[in-house]
Amino acid sequence: MYLDSIIKKKTFLHKSRKPKRQYLHTFTLYQELTSNFNNKYIGNLMSHFLFDLIKSLTKSEKIYFKRYAKFHAGEGEKNYLKIYDAIEGLKTYDKEVLPKLFKGTSIEKYQNSEVKYLNDKILLSLSNYNLNKSKRNKLQKGILMLEALSAKGLKKEALKKLRVLKANAYKQEEFTAILRLIELEEIILFKQGILGYKDKLEELGQQRTAINTIILNQNKYHMLRQEVREFQFSEHLFKAEMKILKDFKNQPLIKNIDHCLSKKSTEHWYYINVLINYLQSDFKSGLSISYAYVNFITKNIHLFDHTQILPAISNYIYHSALTRNKEHFENGINLLLELSHKKEYPEFYIKYILYTRNLEFAYYTNDVVLMQAYLELAIDLVENNTAQYEEAQIQYIYFNIVKSAIILKDHSLGMYHCNLWHQRGVMGYRKVQARIFSLILHFEVNYIRLMESEIITLKKLAKNNEREKDLIRCFYTFFNTMIMHPKRREISINKLQNELKIISQKKNTSFSFVYFHYYEWSLQLK
Repeated sequence: MYLDSIIKKKTFLHKSRKPKRQYLHTFTLYQELTSNFNNKYIGNLMSHFLFDLIKSLTKSEKIYFKRYAKFHAGEGEKNYLKIYDAIEGLKTYDKEVLPKLFKGTSIEKYQNSEVKYLNDKILLSLSNYNLNKSKRNKLQKGILMLEALSAKGLKKEALKKLRVLKANAYKQEEFTAILRLIELEEIILFKQGILGYKDKLEELGQQRTAINTIILNQNKYHMLRQEVREFQFSEHLFKAEMKILKDFKNQPLIKNIDHCLSKKSTEHWYYINVLINYLQSDFKSGLSISYAYVNFITKNIHLFDHTQILPAISNYIYHSALTRNKEHFENGINLLLELSHKKEYPEFYIKYILYTRNLEFAYYTNDVVLMQAYLELAIDLVENNTAQYEEAQIQYIYFNIVKSAIILKDHSLGMYHCNLWHQRGVMGYRKVQARIFSLILHFEVNYIRLMESEIITLKKLAKNNEREKDLIRCFYTFFNTMIMHPKRREISINKLQNELKIISQKKNTSFSFVYFHYYEWSLQLK
């Protein structure tokens, strides 16, 4: 419509007296506009989806796609494969490459349809490649086979397969698949007429009602899970004695596990309650629930993705560190090491948990030998393996490295990695920690000039960090006094210690002290 309106406007402004010339002028203009539109379309499509899709393919998926494409291509190389090779060869996105590369070829003329065809072929090959990758996909494959049997009128064979699929779907708690199977069973029975099947059809209706109730229950828990995840980054959570979190926790669905109507809802319940206890700094209760959570997933691993157990074990180990519970900590580490021998569990993620959680345990138990050993391993992760990790994980590794360097008094190492951290870009919720760590390191080696600009940056962070405002003000005042009046050192240190002690005891400001014991650090100042 937009293109047509442009053409109409252009032909009106440049109307020729001769109909033929007007038609030719309009047609030429249409070719010019559609050519420009197509060039933009292929660039935009690659930018927003196709480039990312191709770059996201694993090595195995790329090999499968090539084989799949060649099998269906026949003789000669197809245009869509040429586009695929061109995009696959790009290191970074450049929307100008494809139009230039295929200028004057048949691809330029039909680029819209070729790009769309390539997109469809990749998605089809991914669907086939993953058809047997998971139990859910196998169920979907079985449903497709069942639909084919039903369409061919092979009712007896269809019902036999349906019973097997339905039993597996209930076992795996794939409730949306169960709804589809109920629908297919009704279709098959209706084809045979309702005489003799009325009771069965009523039973299927009752099954549908029960399954819909379970799905609704599961969705409610999923929404609560997302809500509590967002709480940990909310400034409002830490106001009014954490009233928001208390009200949230008192909801019947969260208070009582008996409200869970499925094991998948139960998994949500465990996750929610582990995080709630963490946010309330009730680490002993968090340890108890996280231990039960790990046992629950282990017993029901057939219901969950293999990778779901790793975050659960990670939280269990972390709560063991926070409570300095060596027995639970060693148990968690042993569980992790057992999984490390199984190929379905990614080695890089296991290393991430193993190294960072050992650093945390070493920090909370003052084990400098353990800290030194895992500090070197953690440094290797950020120097050689960052491509495998999400940004939040990289930030957490840097946080542990710098924190450990402060404890070990390895100032040069701490400053080096703190600089790398800032060069990379510190995520919002870590900015206050990173800036205070940098100031601590510079203060301990007496780099006063470097501190002058940093305290200004620290002060500015108070605007968007309500829950850490008191901590920022306290450190800003201290470091500013040390810069301006170094002879007041003893008085300033005493004031810092008193203020940090007060802040650490307030419920709405003490959470920052979970990550680093600022008050304990201040006690070793002279």
